[in-house]
Amino acid sequence: MAADPAAIDDVAHCLDLVANGVAAIGDDLDRAVRVTTWTGRGADRFRRAVTDQSARLRAEAADLHAAAADVRRVGESTRRELAVLHSLEARVHDAFLAAARTAAATGSPLPWTAWPWRPDRLPERSSPAWHAAAAFLRGHGMLP
Repeated sequence: MAADPAAIDDVAHCLDLVANGVAAIGDDLDRAVRVTTWTGRGADRFRRAVTDQSARLRAEAADLHAAAADVRRVGESTRRELAVLHSLEARVHDAFLAAARTAAATGSPLPWTAWPWRPDRLPERSSPAWHAAAAFLRGHGMLP
């Protein structure tokens, strides 16, 4: 099964949503502690603890946003690799088709009867094995 860049993007979006929620909790804590009228040493300790906690929440939110950006880069990389694999797949199919036409026109035998990669034995769509199939055909002069 091929990786789904859209699903990867969905994961990044979810990470951003969670990050926004975590940051909002920190902001809410900051607002609440600012409007609290409680005074005294306990109040000051409480405010410092809440301020520290809200800072940690903002740092966690920043880390989640960074993770979302990393996941988006994985999605883009996956899109690029799938484009390469689909191009290789098309080129391999075209090479076999052209060789079959040439063999039929000249009456020569098909060259791939004993090859590991043949028109009836090719990788699944989007499989990384298309790199190996294309390399094999390049080695046999069927692909540039």
